[in-house]
Amino acid sequence: MMDWLRHDVAHAVRSVARRPGYTALVVFALALGLGANMAAFSVVNALLFRSSRTPDATRIGWLFVRTRSTPDGRASTRTLDALSAHATTLASVGAEGRAPVSCELGGALSTAWALVVSADYFDVVRPPLAAGRTLSPVDVRAAATDVAPVLLSERFWTDRTRRTHDLSTISIRLNGQPVAVMGVVRDDFQGPGGLFAPDLWIPLDAAPRLRLGSAFDRDAPTLTLLARPRSGISITAVDADVRAIALAESESAKEAANRLTVDYVPVRDGHPDLRGFVTTTSMLAMLAAAIVLAVACFNAASLALARAFERRRDLGVRAAMGAGRWRLIRALLTEGAITATAGGALALVLASWTNRVVDSLSLPAPIPQRLLITLDGRVMAFGVLATTIAAVLPAFVPAWQVLRGNPLMWIHAGAASAVGSRRDRRVQRRFIVAQMIASTVFLVAAFLLAQSFHASSTADLGFNVANTAIAELDPARDQMSSAQRHELADALVERLRASPDVLSVALADRAPFFVGSAVERRVSTDGSDCRATPTPCPSAIVHMVGPSYFDALAIPPRAGRVFDAHDTDDAVVVDETAATTLWPGRTAVGARFLDGRDRRSRIVIGVVADNVHRVIGEAKRPHIYTRLTDADFAHPVTVIVRGRGGADRAAASLLISLRTLDPAVAPPTPQTMASRLALPLWPTRVGTSFFGACAVVALLLALVGLFGMTYYAVNQRRREFGVRLAIGATQAQLRRLILGESVRLIAPGVLVGLIVAAGLAALARRLLYGVSTLDWRVYVLAGLVQFAVAVVASWMPARRASATDPWSVLRTD
Repeated sequence: MMDWLRHDVAHAVRSVARRPGYTALVVFALALGLGANMAAFSVVNALLFRSSRTPDATRIGWLFVRTRSTPDGRASTRTLDALSAHATTLASVGAEGRAPVSCELGGALSTAWALVVSADYFDVVRPPLAAGRTLSPVDVRAAATDVAPVLLSERFWTDRTRRTHDLSTISIRLNGQPVAVMGVVRDDFQGPGGLFAPDLWIPLDAAPRLRLGSAFDRDAPTLTLLARPRSGISITAVDADVRAIALAESESAKEAANRLTVDYVPVRDGHPDLRGFVTTTSMLAMLAAAIVLAVACFNAASLALARAFERRRDLGVRAAMGAGRWRLIRALLTEGAITATAGGALALVLASWTNRVVDSLSLPAPIPQRLLITLDGRVMAFGVLATTIAAVLPAFVPAWQVLRGNPLMWIHAGAASAVGSRRDRRVQRRFIVAQMIASTVFLVAAFLLAQSFHASSTADLGFNVANTAIAELDPARDQMSSAQRHELADALVERLRASPDVLSVALADRAPFFVGSAVERRVSTDGSDCRATPTPCPSAIVHMVGPSYFDALAIPPRAGRVFDAHDTDDAVVVDETAATTLWPGRTAVGARFLDGRDRRSRIVIGVVADNVHRVIGEAKRPHIYTRLTDADFAHPVTVIVRGRGGADRAAASLLISLRTLDPAVAPPTPQTMASRLALPLWPTRVGTSFFGACAVVALLLALVGLFGMTYYAVNQRRREFGVRLAIGATQAQLRRLILGESVRLIAPGVLVGLIVAAGLAALARRLLYGVSTLDWRVYVLAGLVQFAVAVVASWMPARRASATDPWSVLRTD
């Protein structure tokens, strides 16, 4: 067996080496298709199978206790303690939560992101360490009264401490309090929480000492639970056990009994809040990548078929010397395996660049995140499978010709018969048509998404984007009471107003395109009690803003006026949607309504234009603006600065002013409004980049396939072209003939591709903003690009054909 295998491989290597141009085309086509698939799968692998990097991922899971007040399933410290003390089905229960902290290291003050973990967290999740040791339950519980022990990420350890191996010498203060570094978590660890990449891990018991804020109070439902069930315990038993404990802890057992649910989800299955979206997106990406691979295989099959026509005499000679059909088929498959292996090796290099590309497309959120992409065993196994498919499918068509035909008859074939039968030429044309359909669909999708991205990024948002910067001030991070934060914020506003680089400055509870839940309240315009009326009162989204908010964002009033320093807390401003929805057919200015939360009477003093707060293209909803009160400073507040010379100068003025007022305050991370706008534009940007890349790859494949087919056709029709030139045809006529045949060849594929693209675009019209799915310019442009590809691919073979010497051709055969 080894002898014939060695002989087949040696013959295949010699055969592909004799045709370097053909080999280069096939390898390049397969490398593009395989590279796209391996790149897409490496990302899917990191998203869907990241739990493989979490130790004991098959034995731990998320635990969600959902009630009417906590539909996301997050729990409080009280619930965590009850489960830890009384759950008989769980070996251990841990909890985690995220928090930004002020970090002082080496005299420099910055903001770091921490994962706040419970005492038994590291019994559930066991991260690998690069140095030191993990935190024991004793360490964690002692953090409430002693110096808090922490773990650092390897990235933080390398960047900020230069890999100091004596961890006890690292002096770090978090929110002004000293902490002790106990260990360093290895960089290749990606926790079950997913993309969040914390800088450090902090004990939950240290939250009061480190002043992490009310989010970690005993009754605040902000923790995500992780549990390790006891050996042999079923998920049903875990649900029943946890449900009974949660009911006992509930303040209203009767209500909880009807609305309380428990979900235990193994980590290996992915986070349930993201699993549906990630799975759907991953499957769509893999489907698109599979189409690209199919196009590459069609491309290689078309070239292999043309090559088989050219070498039929060689195959006939081998058959005459005793080679059977299966021996010839084996030789063809071996050649396919050689070229596919070379393509796979090149694809591996292309896929290794994926990490850089994905980093450029990471979620534009102000938290550390990382998608750990590695070429692990699963990716390599997928690459081997895809390479095997790429080796077998292109070789199948010429192998089928050998199986159906009579190789002994091919030895008598002349040059004219090298073009193959009419059926063979139809097969080649179908491959080209399939490539054109796929590349046209990708091209239209990329153009539509690019149009949508442009329309979104240039949409009128209703406020100033170009010159505006924002920053969030968090009282919990800076160890200040609400009154102290209020005093500092007022002083900061006054100092910024005096800066020559600032036009206007204001405070608000949040700025446009915020992350998190909106504040929503019921509104009674007829004086009825929203809590007692059988008909639900209309709702509106409420924003707490300072007097200069509308000036800072350059939002002009449409009626009445906006806030000034003399307005009371009863005065509100509404947007146009609220005015027309709540007071249809009459003037909103001067109207009164009852706040459904506290039945407080409010009066409308002005109406402003609608502006976008969350998602571009979202359905309009009523928005109400109230005055920022002293109580609102217990929570983070946002400083909004509109500058004279651009957003960057406004952001710099904000940081300088804050540092001057209080050097002990951790500098916030300012954002320009343009960079903040990147978050709602992110899905369209990623879609444009992905389908644009698929379109470029598909176009390159179409270019290679059409060039290869035309090149071989020209070689096989040299006698015909010689005759045409001999009887009076000009070189220009011959070039037009070949170019015209190429254009006619791709026309059916382009037409079908445009029709398919229009149908798919109609189904996805909700994902597009400011774009007509039947915009004729997009389809005409896609068609013109495809015909341009046909001309470029056919131009060199057409020139080669027109340069044929008719007399030398006629003398050869």
